[in-house]
Parts: sequence; C-alpha cells; structure tokens
Amino acid sequence: MLLRKFTFSVGLLCLTWGASGSWAQDEQSASVPATAILPAQTIGFQDGTEVSEDPSLSAYLKELQAARAALEPLRKKAPYQEGKPLVLEGSRQILGFTALANNELAVISGKARSYGAMAAIKRMFVKEPPNELLWLDAKGEVVRSAELPFLPAAVNVAPDGVIYVAGEGKVASFAADGKQIAVVDSPHIAAIVKNRTQFEVEMRARRDAELASTRESLTAAEEAVKVLQEKPEDQRTPDEKSELEMYRDSVSSLKAHLARQEKQSIEQYLDATLPEVREIFCVAASEQDIFLVTRQLGSYGFAVWRMSRDFADATQIITGLVGCCGQMDVQVLKGTLFVAENARHRVVRYDREGKQLLTFGSADRSDVEKGFGSCCNPMNTCFTADGDILTAESNGVVKRFKIDGQFVEVVGIAKIQEGCKSSSICLSTDGARLYYFDVEQGRLLVLSRS
Repeated sequence: MLLRKFTFSVGLLCLTWGASGSWAQDEQSASVPATAILPAQTIGFQDGTEVSEDPSLSAYLKELQAARAALEPLRKKAPYQEGKPLVLEGSRQILGFTALANNELAVISGKARSYGAMAAIKRMFVKEPPNELLWLDAKGEVVRSAELPFLPAAVNVAPDGVIYVAGEGKVASFAADGKQIAVVDSPHIAAIVKNRTQFEVEMRARRDAELASTRESLTAAEEAVKVLQEKPEDQRTPDEKSELEMYRDSVSSLKAHLARQEKQSIEQYLDATLPEVREIFCVAASEQDIFLVTRQLGSYGFAVWRMSRDFADATQIITGLVGCCGQMDVQVLKGTLFVAENARHRVVRYDREGKQLLTFGSADRSDVEKGFGSCCNPMNTCFTADGDILTAESNGVVKRFKIDGQFVEVVGIAKIQEGCKSSSICLSTDGARLYYFDVEQGRLLVLSRS
C-alpha cells in the first residue's frame, strides 16, 4: 500500500489556505511533512466514529479517544470546575479578552469570522455588531464601551491599566475610563511602506515557493496514479481502488489550482496577500514596552515587534516563531516575554531584546501531565498572582507551571470542541475564576475554584 503522509491536528487537518489561494502544509507545523497534499478519506474525530479502509487513521483516532478518556479523572479532581459561560447580549460575540483589576474584564467584540452556507444565511438576517472594546464588571455586565476604528483581533492591559487593542494593521490605546488615547499603524505595516521594494522581493520569493510546492504535490499525485495503474484492475484490492480514485481526484484538483496560480500576476498576488500581512495576532505590554505578534514578512512564520509605550522606536526583536493555524501568543511578566510556541510544543522566555532565556515543554499525546498533546500546543498562557504560569491547550486543558517550567498540576479542563485554535485564558484578580475563551462560540467558559 502506498504511504500517504498527512499532518494532523485534533479535529482537522493542519493545512493552511495560502494568500494566493493555495493549499500548503502549515510551515509552522512540526509534524510529518507532506510530500503530496491530497484529500483524505472520511475522518471521524468524535467518540464512536469509525474510520474505514485506513489503518493509520484508525490508529490515530484510537489514540485521540484514549487521550480524551484520560482527561476525565483529571477534570473531576481539578481545582477549577466549569459553570455557566459568559455570553454577550444580542449579536455581539467576544473576539478576545483580558483580565483587569477588581475582577473586571476587557473584551473586544466585532464581526466574527464565519464560513459556509449557514454563515451566509446568518449574515442576511442578523445585524453585524459594531467593532467595540467593552469593560465588564465582576458579574459580566457591560459598564462602558468604546467604538474601535478597525476589526479587533487582540487585547491586553499594561501594568498601569492602559488597554491596548490591535487588529488589521492598527494599534489603539485606551485609558481605564474608556477614553481613547491614540490609534497608530502597526510597525510592520510601517516597515512595508518604508521599504516597498524589499517587501515585493520577499513576496515574489514566497509566491515562487508556493508554485514549487504545488508542482511537487502534483508530481507526487501523478506518480501515485501511475504506480496504481500498473497493477491490472482485476488484481487491485478495494483499498487500492479507493486510493486510485483519490489520487486521480487530487491530480485533477492540483492541475486546476496550478493553472490559477500561474495565471495570477504578481500584482494580484500582492493584493490577495495584503489582508493576511496586516494581521496582528497578539498584543502585550510591560511598564515600558508594547509587544506585537505579526506575520514574518515574506514568510509563514511569526515575528515579535517591540516599541515604546508611546508607539516610538519600533524594532523587530524575534523572528522564526512557528505556530499552527494562525495562532501565536505572547505575554509579559516582569519585563520578560513568554511565548507559547505551539508547533514546537513549548513555552519560550525571552528578554526585551529578544534573547532566549528559557524553554520548557515537549510533545506527549499519551500523558497529559508529561507534555503537550495534539499537533500544536500550548496555545496561550497567563500568570497567577504569585508568579506561576498557566498554559492553555486547544482541548480545554489548563496546566500550572513554576516560572522555571516545573509542572505543578492540571488546574482545570474546559469542555470545548477540540481543534487547532486560540485558547486564551486568564484568572480573575482574586483567583476565584479561570476564564477560557471559546473562540468558536464567541464566549468565555467560566471555571470556578472549588
């Protein structure tokens, strides 16, 4: 039987749709590289779902089911237990959040990303919410709001209470009373404007790499078809017949896609890429600095930019971070950065200059207390009042570590749909509640200390 190479996450295949409209393996993924991007046979990721005609997928599914079963005793004995979720009224959905003093929260709300036929129908009948920054009291009630001039993607608070919101290539700051202080372009957008020629050179190289990847995938699929066709039809096993149809479909799809790629001009490619380039994935702030996570220009990786609290002296301090499915989290404690580099299954600590100080974590799908599971975890972090670090995984698991990386305990497990996505967390000021972001439902899952 031919070897099919896939990269998996919990609940979906770790493939990304490139800005030019191309399927490409997530460069950030640290899993098995794909020699061909091919459609998979039906894969079930819910308990009880069977995977037929593919032993490797069946084994993987059994591994996931065993991992889920292992979570149950840990869920029951965890110090934080899930209760009623926090949901905004009307059509508002939470897009991100951060903990404030006095057990309050700041959340960003706006038009959530949605896909598929049902999403299109919903847009016809449901009024799109405004882009807003909302202050919530300890009960989850909105006490004040501020309109945002862009779709927000990230929010965080500085030690002095100033709130920073980022998205669509912009960064805004707000005082604790809700007054807007400033709105500026992200430094990575300013860098593009300043050196447009270099940007175009980098993006041309990226486009060439995407074309080469598609051609390589097409060649692999064509070779697979050729091998299977050499065997007389009446001697092919059911598996081989199924594989032959799959590879034929892949050849047809890849040829059509390659034709679209080759037809696209560099100007069209740049236009299609700019919305992705403008994305900001995380914002954080210390007493003296603001930190932003952006795409690394000309790459699928991530970079961290630092600038002063008044948006001056911007510089790129970290490059080459690898994360899956557009997720890269950075938080600040005592002037140092903690990066949840999910595709490498680790947390990395840097100083403000971008020098690596410490790493901890490893991949382990079988023992939740020994490592981080799935294709890409941990997704997010936050800190406790006494300086420990909490890590969040996309299956709902939240763990506690000492600042040097020593594992302490599983503090809670949110009931969440598994899948590669943002899993932001934070503790209320008094430590009584652990909030876990359910990005698919646009709400916060609230786990209370027992």
